[in-house]
Amino acid sequence: ISSIALQKIVIIATHVVSDIEFIAKDAIILKKGVVIDNAPPAKLTRKMDGKVWNLQCSEQEVVYYENQYRVTSIAKADEGNVSLRVLSEERPFESATPLSPTLEDYYLSIFGENPI
Repeated sequence: ISSIALQKIVIIATHVVSDIEFIAKDAIILKKGVVIDNAPPAKLTRKMDGKVWNLQCSEQEVVYYENQYRVTSIAKADEGNVSLRVLSEERPFESATPLSPTLEDYYLSIFGENPI
């Protein structure tokens, strides 16, 4: 796709954000047929600076955090613990560490159940 796009305009309609994050020159974000945003992917991603966090918790605490925050991914950390990727306007709590945002974080902030 990248090599074709050097000489032509290529339009891709997808909800698989990783497909376009590094190859698109511009991204138009549509929601229910309305343009929500239109910018290069890097500019859209920067809108999530300071809003993406890593939380470490026990497996038993996952449901609590899912009810409190937009959890976009869950990964095993170590014995009985997990690492959560969370979207939040503010640091969810003191031990949360900031993460570098991705275009998918921006996408999920718009299309999740409760936009942040």
